[in-house]
Amino acid sequence: MSGEPKNDKIKLWIVSELFYPDESSTSHILTQIAEHMSYCRDVHVICGPKHYESKIFHTIETHPLENVTIHRVPFFNLDKNVLWKRFIRMLGLSILFVISFLCKVRKDEKVLLVTNPALLLVFFSWITKLKRNKLCVLVHDIFPENTLSADLVKSTTSFSYRFLKR
Repeated sequence: MSGEPKNDKIKLWIVSELFYPDESSTSHILTQIAEHMSYCRDVHVICGPKHYESKIFHTIETHPLENVTIHRVPFFNLDKNVLWKRFIRMLGLSILFVISFLCKVRKDEKVLLVTNPALLLVFFSWITKLKRNKLCVLVHDIFPENTLSADLVKSTTSFSYRFLKR
């Protein structure tokens, strides 16, 4: 038979805003996980644009990591210190991640999701059930508790906090 060689490895999808070559702790940890898992899995990563702190628009591209395929979603960086810009970035990236996931990931494939951007937790809990994917969540920031320390939510009894917690 002609065509691509058959790959018997189980496919693992990693979904995170940050990934190689960014130098954040999340990016570093996920890159190490992806490289290690690539020995026994066919690893694909859906992630945001390179250079999280950059102010320029990035196009879709892949990066050559041995045995890891990177699928970047295009987006522009907004000032993460301005709340409404941070929210637009989180919402925009979340929507693009969901679209990419729906187009690329097949039924019963494994998914490792990071808690950033936070909206992905909501979207992916539904989508992975519908598509019958096994979902594993790597928690870095405890959400919504981090909204208290960031002073985005005033107390654990507020409607906003209780809604996010639910």
